[in-house]
Amino acid sequence: MALSLPQEIWECSAVGLIDDDHLSSSASIARDIASLARTSKDSNLQAGVAAAWHALAATCGVQASQKCCPSEFGSWENVEADVGSYDVPKLKTCLRALGQPVSGRKADLVARVLAHLPSGRPTASDALQQQVKREKNSLICQTDAIKQFRLKKEDFARLWADVRANPHNPWGEMRLYRVVDAKNEKLADASAKRRKTAAHNLFMRPTRHQELVQAIAEVGLQCRPEDLHTPAAEKYIKSGTGSLAKLVETLRKGWS
Repeated sequence: MALSLPQEIWECSAVGLIDDDHLSSSASIARDIASLARTSKDSNLQAGVAAAWHALAATCGVQASQKCCPSEFGSWENVEADVGSYDVPKLKTCLRALGQPVSGRKADLVARVLAHLPSGRPTASDALQQQVKREKNSLICQTDAIKQFRLKKEDFARLWADVRANPHNPWGEMRLYRVVDAKNEKLADASAKRRKTAAHNLFMRPTRHQELVQAIAEVGLQCRPEDLHTPAAEKYIKSGTGSLAKLVETLRKGWS
């Protein structure tokens, strides 16, 4: 992936806009930048190197244009659209390393290249990415909280509003997760109780069945199979719900 200086720089040199010493320094830095890009697989760093190339051309008095962009990095429109995703600290470190062993015009050029790079402060693109990330986290959290943990939507909305109101306060989000965890623990306890109750009811079905048959016999009636399949009788046998005495009285009235 050999890179060369844009043709405009050579043309500027030919008409005296850039002296040979300046051109030589620029070419040397360009080779170093090309080497940096060639050995890196980091797309953010490569985009930053492309921006450095652009800034380098600007320091040589060349108007920024599509021709000034190495084809390996795509169009300038793409680079400029991704300005918020530069790994600026890493790029600055690399470029500073290029300028440390030298002095004079080359070091000055590196400093001027660095001056043209983004400062590392949050840009509009960064802010948008962070907002998308927060919304994505909100969706994930909402899905987990409502569907998995069965947290009521209004409870989640209230808690998440608190988190959104203080995005830089980690305690708000931690409190939300604590509430979700507590809700999950309660559900786990309730689930264990339900399983225990279901096992108990399954174990007790034969006993309740026998109790019902015996209670019917005690009032002087003969138990018919259909009597044990009425909704009330099945409910009592399966879960012990209802009163055995009332159930027998209901069955007795049905026979009379």
